[in-house]
Amino acid sequence: MKKSDTPLPAKLVCGLLFRSADPLERGVDSLIAELGEIDFRSEKIEFSYTGYYEKEMGTPLFRVFVSFRKLIDPGELSTIKTVTNRIERSDQLSPKESRSLNIDPGYLNPTAYILATSKNYAHRIYLGKGVFAQQELLFERSRIRTLDWTYPDYRSIEYQEVLRKIRRIYLEQVKELFGG
Repeated sequence: MKKSDTPLPAKLVCGLLFRSADPLERGVDSLIAELGEIDFRSEKIEFSYTGYYEKEMGTPLFRVFVSFRKLIDPGELSTIKTVTNRIERSDQLSPKESRSLNIDPGYLNPTAYILATSKNYAHRIYLGKGVFAQQELLFERSRIRTLDWTYPDYRSIEYQEVLRKIRRIYLEQVKELFGG
């Protein structure tokens, strides 16, 4: 019997969807307190790809990506999603019934970007704790490939350029850790 492969540590990335700066900054502070130091923060990107969040969060909406210095075991994604859900629901960020911040955690490995979600669908894989994984993007050398189910925002050049930058940081970290 073949010995199980151990995956490389992955780069934790969170996409934060927000309308105003205050919930964003409080959310970033909470993420740092829970998950550690960030090593990248994108500029805000206008979110106009779907109206899904408008009723709950209002308009206009924006997204900022942050990545974390400490690499993670990919198996931790379901636990991390429960942490980000707790941060979203905190009284500090959601004093009423609606959210003022949506946090989408995921991770980069050398070949893919994997996103955590609490919504099931045919192509998603259950991780435990009410969390599913969706392979959002594939990295093929210098090319990023979308899949049939890739969300419209992740198909955008803006998102892909941000994830390309984070991937370069990640690949340097892996090179330092494991050589070559």
